[in-house]
Amino acid sequence: AVVSTQSTGQIAEMISQKSSVLYFPLNLRLTIPTVHEVVHVIWPHRWEHDKNPGEFFKAITDLIEQGMDLQVSVLGQDFQDVPPCFNDFKNKHTNISQH
Repeated sequence: AVVSTQSTGQIAEMISQKSSVLYFPLNLRLTIPTVHEVVHVIWPHRWEHDKNPGEFFKAITDLIEQGMDLQVSVLGQDFQDVPPCFNDFKNKHTNISQH
């Protein structure tokens, strides 16, 4: 186990200095970085069809093809019947994908 000497408040402050939350719906024309920086996109949902992961990965792929520098983290619970788009994306984008 890792023991931290920092309080929860200190850790939260460090994270908040590096983070921003974009609320739905996104206006991507306003949020695309004007300088080179990596945008970290997180999928926090279950890995199931009802969450429409195909549309999510299509949008992420479109942004990558437009030259956006992304880091993608796929969180949430996975199940036995995982939609193929999860592994397809992970296999195609091994340099930016974290599952």
